[in-house]
Amino acid sequence: MWAAPALSAFRTTSATRSCRCKTPSPPSTRYSRCRVTPLAGRGWCLDTTRTATLAQGYRLHRATLLDLRALHRLETLIFPRDAYPYLDLALLFLLPGLFNLKITAPDGSLAGFVCCSRGLSRERGWIVTLGVDPAHQRRGLGAYLLAICENRLKRPFMRLTVREGNLPAIRLYERTGYRVIEHRWGYYRDGETGLVMEKRINPEDRDRYG
Repeated sequence: MWAAPALSAFRTTSATRSCRCKTPSPPSTRYSRCRVTPLAGRGWCLDTTRTATLAQGYRLHRATLLDLRALHRLETLIFPRDAYPYLDLALLFLLPGLFNLKITAPDGSLAGFVCCSRGLSRERGWIVTLGVDPAHQRRGLGAYLLAICENRLKRPFMRLTVREGNLPAIRLYERTGYRVIEHRWGYYRDGETGLVMEKRINPEDRDRYG
């Protein structure tokens, strides 16, 4: 199912069930001198004074291979028809140019996950997969993850593919500036059409997220 670097198998949606993972280790105290959202992993320190706001108690972390089992459970639950197989999901952590983030809820459960890709072009980045547990929806988590990916990749355009029938996800993407640019007939294994959506990233908008 994995199609990188052609990016033909990428799809996004909102999660339909919950999944739990272990609470990550506390961030390093080296972040305590600045107002940031610390992420596990090198090179991730985002100024929350200028970013979209996470709901109280939620935390953003860099997802790693240690999260693979929990993320695979989440994938299987929220994408019952086309979840990434375990080994394909592992490739999201091994191939260059891919970035994986997760949001944990106040109780440490997995609230959301996103993978984004630099792609093959300097003009376009891709949202590979994105899901938010329905128990944690309507808190802006999906929009937050999109914004962080847009900032991290710093591409003029961002793209994603979504099922034509996934109206809640489509509405989220439209609210955040994505527009349908292509219909891929029979894109999914069950024959459903995939919609390719694209957003033009204005420098001013991108700068708001760090």
